[in-house]
Amino acid sequence: MIDKERPVQGEKTDPFTELLSATLERRAGAVDGGPRFAAADVVRAGNRRIRRRRVVAGAAAAAVVAAVLTGSLVARPSALPPSRPQPSPSPSVSAAVPVDVLAGNTVYRADGSRVALGLPGGRIAREAVRVRSGWVVTAEPSPDALDEAWFVPDDGEPRSVGTVFGGLAVSPDNGVLVVAHDGDRVGAYELPSLREIGRRTFAEGMGPIVLGATDAAALLDGASGDGTPIPGAVWDFRTGSGTTIGADVEIWGMSDAGQVLRREGDCVRLVPVTETPPRSHASCGGELGPARVRRGEISPDGRWASLEVGPADAAADPTTALARTADLAAGRLLPVPTGGPAGAGLSWLTGDTFVLETPADGRLWCRAGDRCRAVVEPPGLTESTVVSPRGD
Repeated sequence: MIDKERPVQGEKTDPFTELLSATLERRAGAVDGGPRFAAADVVRAGNRRIRRRRVVAGAAAAAVVAAVLTGSLVARPSALPPSRPQPSPSPSVSAAVPVDVLAGNTVYRADGSRVALGLPGGRIAREAVRVRSGWVVTAEPSPDALDEAWFVPDDGEPRSVGTVFGGLAVSPDNGVLVVAHDGDRVGAYELPSLREIGRRTFAEGMGPIVLGATDAAALLDGASGDGTPIPGAVWDFRTGSGTTIGADVEIWGMSDAGQVLRREGDCVRLVPVTETPPRSHASCGGELGPARVRRGEISPDGRWASLEVGPADAAADPTTALARTADLAAGRLLPVPTGGPAGAGLSWLTGDTFVLETPADGRLWCRAGDRCRAVVEPPGLTESTVVSPRGD
């Protein structure tokens, strides 16, 4: 049996991290003397848009990426002003906003309608991503089994996409679904047909994690049971080719335009996924390094990053703050408050919007640099999750 470790006080968690941690615990529990781990050790992008960033990330054409990004983020301490929070909107909550939420096997839509997912065999939906042609759902077939991926079309029966070990991602054009299966397998599937585009083996660490997808490539990382650095990869599922990213490069996430946010030693960089080298040779200072920024995730629109900023003392609790990627590119760390409580868990949704999970105020819907709003849900729901919007 594996003892479940409790999150460290003040540590940010989100539903995607908890799901992946539970899955890994079940897998490790099948092996005598298997590894013990906490949720924070499993997914370094504490927001995964497994997504989550939790769950989803995606792409634009390589030419657009090259035009938007001409360099990398280089932090130089000598050019940095004092890293104090800048003036920002009040953290007070303004008018409430409705969002799509999932509870049980029903999606409660913002317009008041309901969608019954109709999963077979007593399966329970855990997370859902809205795509133009329907719903991509992560479901639990039974308490002791790995989660499964399902596609539920708007007009048709649910179709299985296999097991889910390290999450899934939908490309921004809603045309591709990438799933990290068990057995070190990763598959790319066309939506809505589910035709297999490509498959590969990724046997790093405890297994593959999908951090994002474009219409041609997926950003992969390896799950770590004890925090050991694990190599990642950029996989071109159209051609079968790929680029390995060394364990000394920590991958944090990818924007919809294919911008990869990552850390190399004491440097925070942003590079196009189509041009991602194993490691950059440019030098930079350490102001944005491990002593200051522990983790980060880029917003879907690429203009913001959510950062866990903390002192050099690893035991001290970090603070979640926002930073403009334009400031980071200029070598400036100017933290911007999220608009919610300091200990709230942050998950990016779409564009520059995100959800904060707060102990006292429930869920807040926020726009970077603006006020937050309370999330309105139908009364009486329990164990609900916010649906990740990718298309409608």
